[in-house]
Amino acid sequence: MLAILLAVAATAASPQAFVAKFAASYMKQHRMYGLLEGKDRRAMAPFLTARLLHQLDDASACQQDWQRQQPKGSNDKPPYVDCCLFFGIPDGNPTSIKVGAVEAMPDGRTKVVVNCEQKAGRDDIHWRNAVIVTMENGHYAVDDFVYDLDRDASLLSESFTECRGKRWVGQP
Repeated sequence: MLAILLAVAATAASPQAFVAKFAASYMKQHRMYGLLEGKDRRAMAPFLTARLLHQLDDASACQQDWQRQQPKGSNDKPPYVDCCLFFGIPDGNPTSIKVGAVEAMPDGRTKVVVNCEQKAGRDDIHWRNAVIVTMENGHYAVDDFVYDLDRDASLLSESFTECRGKRWVGQP
């Protein structure tokens, strides 16, 4: 499976095509929650830069450290991503994702907008995120992710402010 994902990631001819394959792979995952967990995070690893994968590994360890620091009997949730690592929003995960506009960034990376939709009958939800793509080892890779372009627009890489590497340093 890993070899297939690597081949798919390596053959993308453009940032848009790569993001479309990344989104399709994400949508095929049966467990879209808990992507900070090793097994699920590793399923998406062929699409991620070494930098982002390292950051997610640290965030996973930090989340475990946060859990160790909780008072006995606490059922609090971690104060950062515990679901919907890519594409989702607190209200849910998308049922469809369409690649949108592309923007070259000053640092050489490319921002690819993704239009997300969750079909919910009369209450369909629409939102836009962006995938930050770069070339790594001769193929496109996800280097960051921008949540909710139309509202708060926050970066995945800046989501773990209360972590110092693998350690939780915020308030339990």
